[in-house]
Amino acid sequence: MQYDKIEDSGTRKDYLKVLQNLKVFGDSPTLEVASGEISRAYMGLLQKDLRSLPDIRPNSVVLGTKEFLLKQEL
Repeated sequence: MQYDKIEDSGTRKDYLKVLQNLKVFGDSPTLEVASGEISRAYMGLLQKDLRSLPDIRPNSVVLGTKEFLLKQEL
């Protein structure tokens, strides 16, 4: 997929405020592909790296299998 930069700086800033981090629960080929695609989209659209963090923080994108997420205290 191709992700072109969002040209409107105000729109980019709005997205950067609400989408700041990535937390992946679990380890599977599907989660690797999904997190890679989200990271590429973030870079392409917003021209910034999406931080991958060890815990969930406000404004995080959270990925995981249903089974793994149900075991977590989110």
